[in-house]
Amino acid sequence: MALPRPFPPPCRRAAILSLAALLLTLAPAQAQSPSDGLVVRGRVAGARSAWDAARTLQTFVTIDVTEVVVGAAVPRQLVLRQLGGEVGGIGLWIAGQAGFGADEDVLLDLDLDPRDGTLRTRGLGRGKWRVEDIDGTLFATRGSGLTEERRPYLAVRDDLLKGRRAAATFTAMPAEYAPMQHAAALAFSYLPTEGGFPARWHEVDSGTPLFVDRPAFPPTWSHASASHVTNAINLWRGSGMDLDLREGGSGLSTSDCPALSFTGNGRIALAFNDPCPGGIPDWVIGGGYYTTGDLRTVNGVTFQKFLQGFVVLNDAGSQATSAGCFQDAITHGLGHALGLGHSGAGGAIMQQGPPAGCTSGPSSLGADDVQGITSIYEGQASAPQPPNAPTAMTATATLSNVTLSWTPASTGGAAQRYLIDAGQAPGIYNIGTIPINAPATSTGVGGVPAGTYYVRVRASNALGTSGPSPEASVTVGGCAPPGAPATYTASTNDMAVFLQWTAGTGVVQGYQLEAGTAPGLANLVVLPLPATPLAFGASVPYGRYYTRLRSTNVCGVSPPSTEVILDVRPCTATPGAPTGLVFNVANRVVGMAWTAPAGTPPTGYSLVVGSVPGGSDLLVYPTGTTATSIAAPAPPGTYYVRVVATNACGASLASNEITVVVP
Repeated sequence: MALPRPFPPPCRRAAILSLAALLLTLAPAQAQSPSDGLVVRGRVAGARSAWDAARTLQTFVTIDVTEVVVGAAVPRQLVLRQLGGEVGGIGLWIAGQAGFGADEDVLLDLDLDPRDGTLRTRGLGRGKWRVEDIDGTLFATRGSGLTEERRPYLAVRDDLLKGRRAAATFTAMPAEYAPMQHAAALAFSYLPTEGGFPARWHEVDSGTPLFVDRPAFPPTWSHASASHVTNAINLWRGSGMDLDLREGGSGLSTSDCPALSFTGNGRIALAFNDPCPGGIPDWVIGGGYYTTGDLRTVNGVTFQKFLQGFVVLNDAGSQATSAGCFQDAITHGLGHALGLGHSGAGGAIMQQGPPAGCTSGPSSLGADDVQGITSIYEGQASAPQPPNAPTAMTATATLSNVTLSWTPASTGGAAQRYLIDAGQAPGIYNIGTIPINAPATSTGVGGVPAGTYYVRVRASNALGTSGPSPEASVTVGGCAPPGAPATYTASTNDMAVFLQWTAGTGVVQGYQLEAGTAPGLANLVVLPLPATPLAFGASVPYGRYYTRLRSTNVCGVSPPSTEVILDVRPCTATPGAPTGLVFNVANRVVGMAWTAPAGTPPTGYSLVVGSVPGGSDLLVYPTGTTATSIAAPAPPGTYYVRVVATNACGASLASNEITVVVP
């Protein structure tokens, strides 16, 4: 649903990422329209937000340019000016705006602000691509979650080149904006973000009405009427949300851009025919100013408070000529001003771009719109209160790492953050306080010096802070090497060697593999391995090897495991066919699993994908592992899939074939 928090990027193994990248190349490319501007690749050096003279929040992002795709006389460092940001507890959120993280590798499609020639991303977030190296191949990705688009980097670069003309002139930012304060620019991005809080109108909790004001309709917009504004407001009022959204006055100036001046008046302002200097880059924009000083938790999500909202319709497009599209634009913009991001669900008014049928009449809210807005605007208790004290606190130490956890109180108000107090004596908290945002109930602290520490936790929300939990103590120190691996086994298949083991006693931070030409020797290899997984595979020349494994941590190295002799000889047969291939599909992610063949073990598997039964025209993908399952996103379509087992002697017969339908 179109909640105002993007989906975090998933963590997948390199093999799965490679498969996903190959499948995604089946999706059609989208060409760009010809225009002036710059296209550059670079790294984000930092970002800083500031109020301008008109009381508007702007963020200045510094890019160290590494490649100029379109442009002339481009300096080695560019500064972009983006609307939005956060300063001193007040923020401005623009739905769909591009966000930036420190040291992020980006491909940027930039245009010029007509007001002053400064640079900005074209089409808000659509002008920014993240550049990622996946198994040695560069990909460009924009968006997140359901709206994420990933394509080969060179294909995106070529599309951006088509019909583009380098901007004749552009304006460098004033000198006071160019030097970035790197220590303070850890990672800027526009709200809502994974690292910050989305915003919400807290008026819902007290029953205070939220008013939507508008100016007169432009004389040239004969299709627009007050009923369209009323209908758009009533769509959200009828969604089942608890927020009392109402029509306000109609006396706003037609020449004012409500996104540009912060007043904190607690209302939403509409604007038509785009009165904003420089023009807005979308059919409609919506968002608002918010404060970090009033946090409230609803359905497990902590929200900041909106102070002022706005909706601005562009002066060109179907909303400027069609009554249905005009109403849809207001409904969509109000969704943003109420806190919703873009939706990837079919039929949602919060999908990016005008609904396809709006010229024939206005749209209704989709199920995803209703689910999103009601999850935000479920009013809190009429008499909110501070939280009660957490009931328990525990602290454990592993080497120099301390893990803290606590149990929230089952009574009192909802906690929005926790305050962990630490000291060097009972009841004395002279080290400091660590703030942790709810709903987390645990945290870890690394690099703690040896000693005994005393900790407690307090719960806090916008209405106050609880008393402390019971005190806990933890002792850090007593460093010792781990015990040897408990078991160590090895198998070979032609030149392929596969090792497995189980962990021994103590804290293990890694392993050390040793191999030699005689018992007890390590004259061939001493190879460090990570703490997980408890397995290792490699291809080695034929011969006899004497191998053993040791556990390691910062305190030292364990005694060796039992020694295993490996005789690496040519393989004698291909593996049998895998069996029992099955699949499931969820949110366009395909998961597949199968049973390994009996007899000669495989060293890997290959997926064979066709557009017809028995075909292999879409994909032949070696997994590079002996794992018997895999999952990856895939474009919509019907796929015929088989799996074969492989080793140095060749490939097996295919497994049973499955028909995978991705809706």
